[in-house]
Amino acid sequence: MKILNRNIKGIIFDMDGVIIDSEPVYIHKQEIFMAIKNYEYDKSLLIELVGKTRKDAFKLLSNHIVNFYTDEETYLEDYKEFWIDFDVNYKRIENEGIRALIQYLKSKNMKIGLASSSTKETISKVLDTIELKSYFDVIVSGEDFVESKPNPEIYQDTLKKLGLNQGNCIVIEDSTVGIQAAKNAGLFVIAKEDKRFNFDQSKADFSIIDFKQLKDMFLEE
Repeated sequence: MKILNRNIKGIIFDMDGVIIDSEPVYIHKQEIFMAIKNYEYDKSLLIELVGKTRKDAFKLLSNHIVNFYTDEETYLEDYKEFWIDFDVNYKRIENEGIRALIQYLKSKNMKIGLASSSTKETISKVLDTIELKSYFDVIVSGEDFVESKPNPEIYQDTLKKLGLNQGNCIVIEDSTVGIQAAKNAGLFVIAKEDKRFNFDQSKADFSIIDFKQLKDMFLEE
């Protein structure tokens, strides 16, 4: 099935869940942090954190957990300190087929962007570790905005920096908020299927089960 039968000049990737399969790792990390702090909560709450910035995570957690941090900055500082000691092998969780897809797109002179809710520090560490940073023309972090996904601003900004418009760029996302953000920005969205976290991917224009499938779609053109 051809879905890319138009003048596509660029593609914007989300990072967590798309470039790397990080969401299970981050949920586990959050569980450890909560256990250290002796917080009681419904574990389904952690699923809701997927795709959110640390600031948005604070808002969600403070609304649902009794005696949670009352000060956002203290929470962010404590969590950042905990994160430093939490080692993640990013090479091990790189999604299968993503490297071949990005390398192929680059060989076709596609503009490649990254729009992630993660911090600049985390994005840089991930891309440096898996050695893919040089392939991205534009890298944008959610920490640069007052509101991250599902607010469309992160995608609007990335699109502008790439010098593209909604008609010649597509987005690869996985989370509910990420898909909504891209759609709010007027972009064509392809969802990387993931049934582990109860994501609502129904607003995506198309879905794929792996990145080989998407690469093959480009090859059909």
